Amino acid sequence: MKRISLFLLVIVVLCALFGCSNTSSSDEYTDKVVNNVQTDDFDVAKNDSDETNNIIELVAYLVDDINDINAHVLSINLFDWTLDLSQDELFRVSGEIGWQDSIYPLSLSSNMLVLPSAPLGFPAVDYAISCEEELYFEDYILLYNYEQSSAEVNQRGQAIAALPLFLDDVRLIPQAFFIDSNGKLVVLCISEGDTFDKVNPVSLIFFKKTDTFELESVNDFSSIFDENGLSKINMPNHTRLETNIYGNAQSGSFLWNEGANTVEINPYDGSVNIVLTVKRIENDMPALDTYRDFYEFFTGFSYQNGLYIAKFPNYNELAGTISVFYSSSEGFLGSVLCTDSYISLSDGENNKMDRVENADLMPISFIPQ
Repeated sequence: MKRISLFLLVIVVLCALFGCSNTSSSDEYTDKVVNNVQTDDFDVAKNDSDETNNIIELVAYLVDDINDINAHVLSINLFDWTLDLSQDELFRVSGEIGWQDSIYPLSLSSNMLVLPSAPLGFPAVDYAISCEEELYFEDYILLYNYEQSSAEVNQRGQAIAALPLFLDDVRLIPQAFFIDSNGKLVVLCISEGDTFDKVNPVSLIFFKKTDTFELESVNDFSSIFDENGLSKINMPNHTRLETNIYGNAQSGSFLWNEGANTVEINPYDGSVNIVLTVKRIENDMPALDTYRDFYEFFTGFSYQNGLYIAKFPNYNELAGTISVFYSSSEGFLGSVLCTDSYISLSDGENNKMDRVENADLMPISFIPQ
């Protein structure tokens, strides 16, 4: 892939000039990777070209002969219906430590990779290791202080905001955040309560005033579960090892994988959008067997270039992971199946359009945020 090779060449040159170092989330971020560089691999900025807007990028995994697991960019072009599996390694982890605890990033964007454990070697982008009471968005880190009910937001080791997270005598525990195009800090929290009925999502929007950030608006989503038939047990939750909630600046919303539904939470107007349900998947992919004896169905949810992306296991069939693509205006656009020997692309009519074969594949995938 010429785009990715060019990016890696830039990294090599930068390393030769400045030196390379991995970045722990507790250390200051360095400027050894040029600020604001956008790599081709995960540049999801909006573009007027229909072709560019219809390129989605996932992460596929290959296992080598010593059982190390290598992550590679999988580009899906929904304009000409082609797949491109990069030969270049994005990051690599050891298969000996239990891949389920290390293979899926907590965050992956054009300028930062956050993993739950240390990778092998140097990834293609700057990286950090996840820590307790830290949230991630691009190259920003929100550090939460439970005792003080406050948070500090850093960018590359520089504090840019101090946020109070205590409202009406209720402690708010952050689960995801993003910074929007107007520079506002948008945070989704869970209210702390002595009983379960008092624990609910709350969104906060802070705007910058001189050198500080001030609270602009609050939305209480305490009715989100009853009104939409959603599982409160699976409420938005972030831990050091995994998360089911992401802040997405491109969509201007929080994307929540509730398990049997994918949900978009709008912090600006307080609205809730049930994007995908199991029933909708069944309608759009009628040959798919969705039977399971548990509640959860979806295992990932994101948004790229104006399209919603969700993934789920290939239940009751060949071991694999299916990623589906939806447009709010056009509906179901197509899907990708990752197995342990091939990756196939299908269109919105479930016609097979392209296929990549590789005996080293793992039947899993990841959706970058």
